[in-house]
Amino acid sequence: MDAINTLLKQNIKLVESSHEYILQSDPSIQFLSVTETIDSHFKPFDKWRIARILTAKNPK
Repeated sequence: MDAINTLLKQNIKLVESSHEYILQSDPSIQFLSVTETIDSHFKPFDKWRIARILTAKNPK
């Protein structure tokens, strides 16, 4: 928990143009977004496969 408190007390800057966060006291630290973290645990969403399944189950 001390590491989290240390990070929270530091000056974290958002670079809006690239939507990146920089820890000003140690710019070498890389932050991952929540989207990147979640994406690393799941296969990419295959919209075309899902559309085919749904249209096959629910014809007009």
